[in-house]
Amino acid sequence: MIEVLRGPRRPLVLGAVLTIALVAQSAALIAQQMQIDSLRTQPIDLQGHLEPGPPGPSGPEGPVGPPGKDGKDGQDGQDGKDGHDGKDGQDGKDAVAPPGPS
Repeated sequence: MIEVLRGPRRPLVLGAVLTIALVAQSAALIAQQMQIDSLRTQPIDLQGHLEPGPPGPSGPEGPVGPPGKDGKDGQDGQDGKDGHDGKDGQDGKDAVAPPGPS
């Protein structure tokens, strides 16, 4: 008679254990979701907690670029102004007669 009662109880016990496990999982998921929601609503001031770090190493130099195009020739300049007239020449001297028989 003990064996007859064992048979029908086994599925009930397994069902009860599965139901308890599902309820426990659901409660854990709800608690985690509430924690996530509270983290989402908390404002975080990152600027107050951050300090600038040291500068990083400089990177490698890039390749040399292609040469530039040749420039255009400049325009001819304007002609300069005419110069001033020169000074007047000195007056000539009177001619002197050559010495000789007169």
